[in-house]
Amino acid sequence: MKAIIATSKTGPAQLIHDRPPPTLRPGYVLVRTHAVAINPADNLYLTYGLAAANTLLGCDYAGVILEVSPECKRPWNVGDRVCGCTRAGDPSQLENGTFAEIVCVKADVGMKIPEGMSFEEACTLGVTVLTTGQCLYQKLKIPFPPVSGRDTTKRGWILVYGGSSAMGTMVMQFAKLSNFTVITTCSPHNFDLVRSYGADHVFDYHRADSSIAEIKGLVQGEELKTCIDCISTPESAEYCAKLLAPGAKYSSLGPVSSPRADVMTSQTMGWSFLGEEWEMMGQKFLASQQDFEFSMAFATLSEELLARSLIRAHPLDLRPGGLDAILKGMEDLKAGKVSAKKIVVTVNQE
Repeated sequence: MKAIIATSKTGPAQLIHDRPPPTLRPGYVLVRTHAVAINPADNLYLTYGLAAANTLLGCDYAGVILEVSPECKRPWNVGDRVCGCTRAGDPSQLENGTFAEIVCVKADVGMKIPEGMSFEEACTLGVTVLTTGQCLYQKLKIPFPPVSGRDTTKRGWILVYGGSSAMGTMVMQFAKLSNFTVITTCSPHNFDLVRSYGADHVFDYHRADSSIAEIKGLVQGEELKTCIDCISTPESAEYCAKLLAPGAKYSSLGPVSSPRADVMTSQTMGWSFLGEEWEMMGQKFLASQQDFEFSMAFATLSEELLARSLIRAHPLDLRPGGLDAILKGMEDLKAGKVSAKKIVVTVNQE
């Protein structure tokens, strides 16, 4: 089959035509891939030498189940339309990854695709949904929103830094279902976009000093105690730190902490939701059954919310050409040529 692999720890990525299809593993399903999305992580694995030679790249997928392992806990059937994500460039399991015509993925943290949703839309959901579950609900211990709609418990303000990113639009949708009042930051040309995904108040992060003053004027002495930083750089952490109340909870999506000692930082930066041991930058992380069980429950909830059209996909940047188009898409993303859209490639149209 065709696949995109890492030729070494640092790449380059390469399209090959003769990779054997993966073998089914316990708790996994085999999926014929119909569409894949490109994430920043797909480049970062190579930039930081986190992959290994001959590992598959790609995190997000959507497709049709070909074979089901009997060890799966949730009810899956051959022919189900499914989406989700897995770890890419995995040195411990070369068949992990989604940039291939057939993939082997952990079933129970996936989601069935609802009627009316395309494979192209669905393939954008895996990473963003599961990461939202971890950073907003597991780490901050907020109750799940009800499947019937918005929570009635008033939860006050939440700051979502980087609202026009794929993570930002997903976090904002769930924050609204959990009855937060959403403040977000992005470039002015994306203001209407983020409002359509649930932002109540939008500010230009380029104008840091003035927008911070404007946000302080908006909350007028009320405590801003919850923050999801979807960009997670030292600069974004500093911006958020100037707005948060003492004792606030700051959730980052990488190895970034709040510069303030009186703010609690939680970090979501790995693949613990698979419930398997994994390694990053020479550090080994033990398998977490707790994280797997949580993510399985959150995927089940999200599947229902998708079916009820209560959450939706990020805007798409559709690329023709099948797997052959992925390498150019990765280059464009790395070069900063993509804004407020998710690059999606159709792998199989049948």
